[in-house]
Amino acid sequence: MLSERILQRVHDTFPLTNIHVRLIGTPVTFSRFTHRALGKVGGYIPNGALSLLSTYSPKTNMEGLWLCGDTVFPGADSISCALSRWIVADAIDVKK
Repeated sequence: MLSERILQRVHDTFPLTNIHVRLIGTPVTFSRFTHRALGKVGGYIPNGALSLLSTYSPKTNMEGLWLCGDTVFPGADSISCALSRWIVADAIDVKK
């Protein structure tokens, strides 16, 4: 199975022994759970001079559940993850 080959390759490179749950995802899986067209990653495409002022809200309609990652700040790297965390932390702090 392809997923086992991929996981074995990851384990060969990064031998981790404390993994208890492994969930394999595909673009179809990502699309199903995030409702993004074709399972695209990287978040929204910012365009226009004031595009970063019209980002998605990190707040959800579930109490205590906040969004983080490329839904909140565009990109698929460490900087966008860190900035989205900052946005969420600031929003939670303002709420208090």
